[in-house]
Amino acid sequence: MQQFLERAMPEMVEVLVVVCLTWCLFRWKKAFYSSLLLRRSQGKMLLDPASLGFLNKLATLFIAMMAGLFILHIAGLNILPLVTFGGIGAASVAFASKDIFSNFFSGLMLHMTRPFTVNDQVELPGKKVAGRIEEIGWCLTVIRDLQKRPIYLPNSFFSNEVLINISRMTHRRIEETVRFRCIDRVAISGCVKLIRECLEAHPYIDHALPLYVFLNALGSSFAEIEIKAYTTCVEYEKFSQVKEDVLLKAHEIVCSPLSLNKTFVDLGHGL
Repeated sequence: MQQFLERAMPEMVEVLVVVCLTWCLFRWKKAFYSSLLLRRSQGKMLLDPASLGFLNKLATLFIAMMAGLFILHIAGLNILPLVTFGGIGAASVAFASKDIFSNFFSGLMLHMTRPFTVNDQVELPGKKVAGRIEEIGWCLTVIRDLQKRPIYLPNSFFSNEVLINISRMTHRRIEETVRFRCIDRVAISGCVKLIRECLEAHPYIDHALPLYVFLNALGSSFAEIEIKAYTTCVEYEKFSQVKEDVLLKAHEIVCSPLSLNKTFVDLGHGL
């Protein structure tokens, strides 16, 4: 036993040195990552927190792999057969862990392509899931839905699923139909013109994109005007306020005695 310890003592010392250096590297990495987050919060860095977290994970993986290789080398093991190992055992391990590797590489692709980042509002129409991205891990992505429930999805799930990133919308579209009773069809064209002019002058309507205000249907005692326009408001609350303002102005126009010669007597709109 004593002879074994005497022979193994140099290797044990070297392994201890590797472990200590690895611990120091992890501590240094953590401090460096904290300093980067502080600089990011002060506006001195352009990298977002998701990219910093991805780099932090890569650094952790690299340090752990290098430490493992050094320990194997100190132990006198040849890692080449481990890398090129084949046969039934390797095939079984690969088959059993295929989902783990699939999620890992899918997570790597998510960090590289960045279809979404932390705090983005997303929607998965195929699964009827909508919420905010809370965390992007190596194997799982956490979504906090509208009911504040955490939903854990494997990263490989996003390779075959359609995802809508609501946070990256540039516009929201108003699509409304104004329906009202009328006894004078001659005044309808003037009503359509007034609503179109109102939208063209609205500060939150993007006039560079198509704007539609047309007569959609005409009956014996009613008319329908279709309104379609793009707003520059992305937040749902602000968009709702703009849509409300548009509908109220349309209501004021079709109900105005001056513009319609007192021929319109009622108004309704379909959402």
